[in-house]
Amino acid sequence: MAGFRNFVFLQTQGDRAQQEMMDAAAATSKDLARACVEKKSRKRVLCEINAKSLPDLSDCTAF
Repeated sequence: MAGFRNFVFLQTQGDRAQQEMMDAAAATSKDLARACVEKKSRKRVLCEINAKSLPDLSDCTAF
């Protein structure tokens, strides 16, 4: 979920849409967590959490 939070932050840069997206994601947080565990490598999830920009986030797809 932390990776998703960072994704939302980088996409919205703190505007009102950020909270709306987080609220919508809360309903599907179990699905998001399952996707991270089942479909992504640990390295990719950590990369997504630590990304500081959209290009950094894009680079995470390599893992």
